[in-house]
Amino acid sequence: METTYLYCSIWGESSSHYDLRNMQEIIMYSQRNFYTHAARKLITCIAPPNLIETKARTGYKFSYASVLAVCFLVIMTTLLMGFRAPLAHAEIRFEDITSTAGVTYAGPSHGASWGDFNRDGWPDLWVSNHTSPPNLFQNNKDGMFSEVSAQVNYTNADMHGSAWADFDNDGDQDLLMLVGSGNGVMGGGLNQFFVNSDGLLVERAQEYGLDYYLGRGRTPNWFDWDNDGRLDVFVANAARSDGAAPSALFSQADGIFLDSVNQTGLATFKSNSFGTLISLGSENTSVLVIHASRFPDRIYDYGQTPFVDLNETMGLFPSSGRFTVDAAIADFNGDLLPDV
Repeated sequence: METTYLYCSIWGESSSHYDLRNMQEIIMYSQRNFYTHAARKLITCIAPPNLIETKARTGYKFSYASVLAVCFLVIMTTLLMGFRAPLAHAEIRFEDITSTAGVTYAGPSHGASWGDFNRDGWPDLWVSNHTSPPNLFQNNKDGMFSEVSAQVNYTNADMHGSAWADFDNDGDQDLLMLVGSGNGVMGGGLNQFFVNSDGLLVERAQEYGLDYYLGRGRTPNWFDWDNDGRLDVFVANAARSDGAAPSALFSQADGIFLDSVNQTGLATFKSNSFGTLISLGSENTSVLVIHASRFPDRIYDYGQTPFVDLNETMGLFPSSGRFTVDAAIADFNGDLLPDV
């Protein structure tokens, strides 16, 4: 029995063929090719004469008109999907430029954070370096970075994750770095909050209520959960054996940050590494996913007060996700929905 093919080619590329068994295969095939050659918007479909009234493996017959209709559908679907995610399947290559870029530190870092601290439109790099002095690498706009940590009045500590944000809406980015408590219940680890003052990062955590003395800080997440135009921050902490200073959500009010547990009901006493902000479902429900060794620890719908743990009420994830070290949440298949 003869197999029928629909030949499709991208402009400037050699033709490729695919078994015409069902419409979904054709559409997915065209998407793959379109993504690979996203810069080329002209797509042509060639229907050879031998497709006229040729019997396919599936037993269906295809007239020339039906082939043209399929081609039209392929083109329209490809264009729509291609403009939405033009490079989803393009070949991606990475090159290690660490040494040539001037980023010279080697050792434990506990994360790096990109932010434009000097407002020149180019991303700069902050590396916490754990117990070694941190680095602030300024982007030189030529592929090179200069070490300018002298512009930061930090205190060396058990330094962990950090995040940039313009918390005071003054047009420049500020930096919150979380600090551990010395591997347990020793205390003494004050988070460091660097407020940007014309390119100088001045530490003011205690003044703003973000020092969280007993916390075993891991990673912060900035977001405006109550939609009042002022950024709030989720602080992910590792658990202490005495239960003190768990992960917390600090809300900004009158120039300081206050623990909002009584208002939001956010409560977790596990060791949390970080949080992730995503939208779920057709209604784009905004949620905070809190990560722990058993993934996830919480999935809070913060559009409701107090927050609702969707994983607890809806069972969004199986209970088998234990001993999780890390997780990435993104739209991996181009359907505009988050995957994990």
